[in-house]
Amino acid sequence: MSEHPRVFTVGITGASGAFGRAIAELFAQEGADLVISDIDEFGLQETARTVSMTGREVLALNCDVTKRSSVEFLIDQTINHFGRFTTMIANAGVAQTAPFLEMTDEDWSRVISVNITGVFLCDQIAAQRLVACGDGGNCVGVGAGVANASSTWARAVSARSKAASVRL
Repeated sequence: MSEHPRVFTVGITGASGAFGRAIAELFAQEGADLVISDIDEFGLQETARTVSMTGREVLALNCDVTKRSSVEFLIDQTINHFGRFTTMIANAGVAQTAPFLEMTDEDWSRVISVNITGVFLCDQIAAQRLVACGDGGNCVGVGAGVANASSTWARAVSARSKAASVRL
């Protein structure tokens, strides 16, 4: 494990998936205390159990990244619980499941809301709190390899939404 001059606290959305869990494990191994979040309560608790085995403190909270109030609650609870907040990893994302030609407006809205609006809300609210705390910090929006891949009809919306979040 790396030596760090002070404890850092990391918030991670989308922590119930394999990638979010791996991010959480890595930060915990590097000495971070964590607030992990997702809308998948079962997966979230699995990640919490796995990460807590590193010996770092883990707070697991339900968070819908498409709702400002939910993201504000997540970050405010992080600060209330740990007394500080240093890094936000906006990892939550969804993939397009319906074929492009059959997508409904609701399918489109869900992908865009999670993959773009979710990153925007996490980064904006985290940055506001980081500035207010005066310690600085980091906001990271996680994209996907699909953001840089040539788009096919099968993943057109997912690729475009991830590309937008990477450039946000």
